[in-house]
Amino acid sequence: MRYPRLLAAGFISLLSACDDSLPSTAQPYHTDRGWFLVFFAFDDAKLSPTALSSLGHAARIALEDKGQTCVTAHADRAGSDAYNMELSRRRAEAVRDELVRLGVPPDKIRLVWRGEGQPLVQTADGVREAQNRRVEVYAWCAP
Repeated sequence: MRYPRLLAAGFISLLSACDDSLPSTAQPYHTDRGWFLVFFAFDDAKLSPTALSSLGHAARIALEDKGQTCVTAHADRAGSDAYNMELSRRRAEAVRDELVRLGVPPDKIRLVWRGEGQPLVQTADGVREAQNRRVEVYAWCAP
C-alpha cells in the first residue's frame, strides 16, 4: 500500500473560538497525518500571501509525483450548512486555480468540499473557528 507524501503548513496556534484571524504557521514540514494546510479568513475564499507561498511548495511536490493531488476544503460552523458547503467549494476552486497557475495539470487535481462537516476543532453551531477554515492539499491521493 502506498502512503501519501504530504506536507503541513506548520504548527497551529490555538485560537479562541471567536477569533477571525488566520492561525499562525511555521515553515512547511512533513507530518504523519499527511496534509498540507491552507487557511482562510472568515467568510472568504481569497488566498493569503502565506497560502500563496505554501501552494508554490505544494505545486512543486505535486509536479514530482505521478498520482493525483487532492484538494479538500472546509468551513467553520458560522453560517448555514448550505452556505458553508458553497464557501468550501469556492475555497477548493481557489486552491485548484493557483495550483494550475503554478503548472499542475487540471486533470491531476481532485476537488472535494466538505462544508462544516469535518472540523479540526469541535465547536457549537454558529461559532467562528479559524482552524476549521482550511483546505487540505494532498500531494497524492487514492483514485
